[in-house]
Amino acid sequence: MPLVVTEGAAGSSVFNMMEDVSLVPWFNGAVGFNRDDVADAIVKCCAGYAMGTAGNTAILDALAQRWGGGYLFYEHLPAEDGMFSPAMVADILNVVQGVQAADNLAGVLADWVASPPPVEPNRAIINYFACGDGLIPLPKHLAHRPSTAAPPVLASLMVVHQIEAATCALIDYGMKEEDTVASTLYYEGMLTHVAAVVGEDEGPRLRVVNEHLKRAFAAYVTLCLDTDY
Repeated sequence: MPLVVTEGAAGSSVFNMMEDVSLVPWFNGAVGFNRDDVADAIVKCCAGYAMGTAGNTAILDALAQRWGGGYLFYEHLPAEDGMFSPAMVADILNVVQGVQAADNLAGVLADWVASPPPVEPNRAIINYFACGDGLIPLPKHLAHRPSTAAPPVLASLMVVHQIEAATCALIDYGMKEEDTVASTLYYEGMLTHVAAVVGEDEGPRLRVVNEHLKRAFAAYVTLCLDTDY
C-alpha cells in the first residue's frame, strides 16, 4: 500500500509527529521497478532482447498497458515515472523467457494475462464495506470509466487516520462516504494516481491499479447487484 511514514518519537502523540512520505514526489522512485529497471531485467533474464530492441520495448509496453503505466505515488507525475510491482515484472518475464524474438512474441504478449495473487487480494476491504452498499458505487463507476476524482482529503488526512484507512478502520472524519471509500482503496493500494498530461489539468484523479483488479471490481458489483450492467 502507498502509506509509508517516518519514524516518530515515543509517546501518545507519535502518529501526529510522523510524516507520510508517500505523498512527496521523491518517494515515487523508492518502491517497485521503474521502466529502466524493467528494461534492464529483460536483458538479464531473457536472451535476445537487448536494451532498445523492438522485443525489449514490446515486453515493456505490454507490462505498461496491463498496469496502466504502473503505480504513481504523486498526483502530478508523468506516465514514464510509473513504478511496476516486482511480482508483476517477474510474472511477465517468466512468460516470455525462452521465447525468441523470431518467434511469435507479439502473440505471446497478447495472450499474456497477469496472474492473480495467490491469495484473494484485499478481502478485508470488501468485508469492511460489505455490510452496506457503501462500496458499490465507486467500483461500479471504475468498472466503466478510466478514473475518478481524487478525494480532496487524500493528502490532508492525519497519519493516524491514514493508518486507519489502510486497515479498514476509517469510518468518518467529516468525509463524504464516497471519499472515505476512495481514500481507503487508495491506501490499500487498489487505486493509484492518473498520470499527468502536458496541457491538461482535470485536477487529481485516481484509477484502478491493474486489469485484474478492474475485472474483480466489475465481478464484485455484478454479484452484489445480481444483474448485468
